Amino acid sequence: MNYPYPRQRIFGIFLIAVGFSMGLSTFFGNDQFPQVGIFILGYIASLIGIMFNSRLRRKLAIGNSTPKQEKASKFALIFVSLACGITGSVLNSSGDYRLIWMLILLFVGLHFIPFTVVHGKFALFLGIFTTLNACFGLLLPNVSFYVFGAIDSIIKIVFGILLIKYSPNRLSIDYAQTVINK
Repeated sequence: MNYPYPRQRIFGIFLIAVGFSMGLSTFFGNDQFPQVGIFILGYIASLIGIMFNSRLRRKLAIGNSTPKQEKASKFALIFVSLACGITGSVLNSSGDYRLIWMLILLFVGLHFIPFTVVHGKFALFLGIFTTLNACFGLLLPNVSFYVFGAIDSIIKIVFGILLIKYSPNRLSIDYAQTVINK
């Protein structure tokens, strides 16, 4: 028995870590944008410590990604990297850092949608909620970034917890396989 989304639990842990990074950087930021240094350190630590951690992957993954999942993941990561990089480069001289960060949150939300192929419906709903949050932030420019940064943080933490809670582990997959084979 193969579970179609083998790395949901790892993704859930990553979302919790990134959510906390966004929360801390929002708290220590200002009403226009988060504290960038805290966010970057938290994000890099989350990538290295969780997503690129082969020991953790071996322990928590319940199989390997399919080629289609690998392609969707690469597409999403290239999209978000290019979109955020271009946005920062083009708009940095404007000094409108709130707009830059709201667009970054928008692109991050949109990049979760292709991850539906990789992590299932949770990624779709994560993408929808984070994208909507960013859209409201863009539509309501007089509302402090604190509000939208905090909401983004909460969304990621909640979805991280849901992914961990509702994703099977290797033991439950092995048990299901044993029951099916009887």
